Amino acid sequence: MQSYASIASQPEPTLRELLDHESPQVRLHAAWALGLCKGKELLGDIASRAGLEPSAGVRQHLMIMLAGGREKAAIATFAALDPDALVRATACQYLARLVEPSDLPFYDVLLDRAEHDPEDDVRCAAIQHLRADAPAAVRDRSLKGFPRGSLAFQQAVAGRLAAWSETPRAFLGALTGASSDLLVHALGLLRERSTPIPWADLAPHARHHDAAVLLQIAHLLRDAPEGAPVTFWASIAGHWDTFWQTSPETQEMLVGALERALAQVVPGELPAEVRQHLADVRRHAETAIRQGEWGSHFLEEWYEILAMLNSPEMAKARRFEGPVGRLMAQLILITPDYEGPTQEELIEDGKHWLR
Repeated sequence: MQSYASIASQPEPTLRELLDHESPQVRLHAAWALGLCKGKELLGDIASRAGLEPSAGVRQHLMIMLAGGREKAAIATFAALDPDALVRATACQYLARLVEPSDLPFYDVLLDRAEHDPEDDVRCAAIQHLRADAPAAVRDRSLKGFPRGSLAFQQAVAGRLAAWSETPRAFLGALTGASSDLLVHALGLLRERSTPIPWADLAPHARHHDAAVLLQIAHLLRDAPEGAPVTFWASIAGHWDTFWQTSPETQEMLVGALERALAQVVPGELPAEVRQHLADVRRHAETAIRQGEWGSHFLEEWYEILAMLNSPEMAKARRFEGPVGRLMAQLILITPDYEGPTQEELIEDGKHWLR
């Protein structure tokens, strides 16, 4: 008599006897069956038994039953005192979802776990399930010292911060000094909202040198790439050493956005330092192409791309299909006064081309 169906079919007296069965699974099935029959009438008994239940797995399930009956006080006790981290985390998860703005003592339990629990899973659960209507004092305490703690905890706090921030600018402003990993996560949260974000809000983080951060920003700008300066899209081209290994869809997005962003740029009107930066990016890309460092996925156009390096007029005359050819064509068009590799350098690199 181990299955839930066989246990649930028993009369109430038998179910109550099974609450003391030696098998944790039987005890749990009996508790669920009684809960469905008796509802809130049983919750006091469930809370008492949970305190004596030796199995952490059963206690976890009992937290769900107590949450169904909105037994916040009982759940808070387990969140604070249960010896098992998974039980504490489960209790924190459900307590955070149940607390009302006026339940300040319960918020104190959650924030104490977030600040002092020895287990990361508990600290994260106490934060990441807090409601959007949490009082301002609770929000301030939750964000105190942010970013701090493990990456998982910082991500949990960032998730709450995203929900509590009135604007993307307010959210992004709180991320000053965040690590690359946290920024990638936070920018991904903004992508999930599908809300247009102006360049001015993203600019402080676009100075980042991490390719993963720049990729997230590029995704956020994909629908209005012309809003970002040419130097940002040059940084995307400058990180193609990483981006050529992404999916074809990502490469298409990046190159397509770059093409649209640069379409209206007049190279001669760019400041000298920007032109120099673009020239450096082009030189880096040319070296990678000449030496075959970007893999073999563009071999069908390799010779045409190599020829374009020495004949820039091809950048206008030929429409490349692959992302590398299109990327290189844009860099050539944006750097008309660039002095490319000499014929001797190209001949010296020939051994790389023919591999």
